[in-house]
Parts: sequence; structure tokens; C-alpha cells
Amino acid sequence: DRDVTGVQTCALPISLLSAASLLYANGQSTEMTQTAVERLNRGLDLDAVVVPSWSMLTMTAAGSRNTVLTAAVRPTTINMRRVATMMTVVDRAQDGPLQPEHVAAGVVEAEAQSFSNTAVFTLACATGAAALAVIYGATQPLAILLVALAAAIGGALRRWFGTVGAGPLVQVFAAALIAGAAGAASTHMHLGAAAALVAICPAMVLVPGPHILNGALDVMDLRVTLGLARLAFGFLLLTAISGGLILGLRAGGQTVAVTAPSSSTALWVDVAAAGVAAASYSVYFSMPWRIIGWPDRKS
Repeated sequence: DRDVTGVQTCALPISLLSAASLLYANGQSTEMTQTAVERLNRGLDLDAVVVPSWSMLTMTAAGSRNTVLTAAVRPTTINMRRVATMMTVVDRAQDGPLQPEHVAAGVVEAEAQSFSNTAVFTLACATGAAALAVIYGATQPLAILLVALAAAIGGALRRWFGTVGAGPLVQVFAAALIAGAAGAASTHMHLGAAAALVAICPAMVLVPGPHILNGALDVMDLRVTLGLARLAFGFLLLTAISGGLILGLRAGGQTVAVTAPSSSTALWVDVAAAGVAAASYSVYFSMPWRIIGWPDRKS
């Protein structure tokens, strides 16, 4: 969510801050957001500086002591389609002159990029969690099916909670609760050690990796306050996931098992499952379809 306000002075266009806040709010790292502003500066012939915090971006002219523009930002979502679309405008600024109107048009185009379709997202939750179960040693078809079912229900529940305005903490708590209940049910089905994977694998796809990674990067870059805020948000999500998982298990009279399947997965199965998991995570983060087949290549 972004709310750009301020006085357009020192020839700094609001579209520049809008571009930076869009990147920042949708999962781009702080360092890459600042680099994008530097590249836009070259295309727009400006000298703007963006100062990030957890709830706000502030833009000033280099060397100025006055606040020029501010944007209220909540960096709690991940939509890499919006990031990739905005970065195409940044690339054009790197190659040559650019007008503020072009940046503003790029912001509008990026904001129009939606999150992954709900049905596809739900399917990806099922395939991602099932793939993790296979990687961790699950061999029983029933256990893998229960993992996929619990993750799919959790994914659909997260999206529904999002439509009614519930925040990310409630969303992951509800999904983890389903995972815990499924794990408890699988214990009563006598699945043995595989019951632990039925509970844990659907919860694994809820782990807020990008927020923790961005927070760690900020701390290492000595943006300590911002980094700690990002990490605190990530740990709040982890706490909600853990709480939901434990309550779901307790509702079924179970606890998290300390044992795990001892069987190892064949290499070709492990490789295939890893590919399915990687593609599924691409859907969670709303990556452009064209790079899901090879998630680590440049967009």
C-alpha cells in the first residue's frame, strides 16, 4: 500500500517516488530499489536520493536538508510481476533520456499487474508442499496426498481471508492451523513418522523467506533499524505459523513428532521434486510466467 504526498520542488517528479515506492512495497530489496532510483536519475537528469524506513520512503534532492516528497509504504507483499514491469522502465532510463511521463506510465502499468490467479496459487501450494514432502523422504501416497490437500486448503483460505481484509498474520495462522489438523489426522491414520511431514510441509510453504532475506541484507548494509523491522515482521509471521501448527495438532491430541522418515529418495525423483517446488514458489511470489521454468534467470 502506498500513499504519495509532498510538494513537487527541486524539479523532483512525483512519478520518481511512485516508482521507488512500488518497487519497495512489492518485494524488491532496499539496495536494488536505491539502485533503480540512481538509474532513473540518469534517464531523467536528476539527482534524487531515497531514504527508506519501515513505513515510509522519503525523497530529497542530493545535498538538500529539506524533505521534498514522502510516500507511506508497507513492504509486506511480494509481487514480482510488478517489480519486473517497473524494472523495464528503469532499464530504459539506463539506456538513454527518459521523461517523467514515461515513468508515470510505467508505474500505472506495473500497478495493473495482478497477483497469481487464486486457482493457480492454490494448486501451487499443493504441488510445492507435496514436492517438499517427497524431498524430505515421504514415500506413502496417502501421506503425500494429505500434504497436498492440507496445503491447497490453506492456500485457498489465505486468499479468501485476503479478500475480506484480513492481514498476513491471520492468513498464515489459519493455513498453519489446517496443516496442524491434517498432521493430527494423519497420526490417527497410522502413517507413522510420515505424519510429521503431513503437518510440517504445508507450513513450510508459508515461511516468509523474502522478508527475512531482505531484513538480513539491510542489517548487513548497516540499515539496522529498517533491517530489524523487516526481521521482526518475518519473525511475527513465523510465530503465527508455529502457533497455528501447534494449535492444530493439539486440537487432534497430537504434538509435533521428533522423528522423520528414514527412507531416502531416488536422485531423479529428488531432482524432479526440486523443480516442482521451485516452480511453485515462483507462483507464490507472482513471478512473470515467462521465467517460471527457470526461476533464477533475469526477467
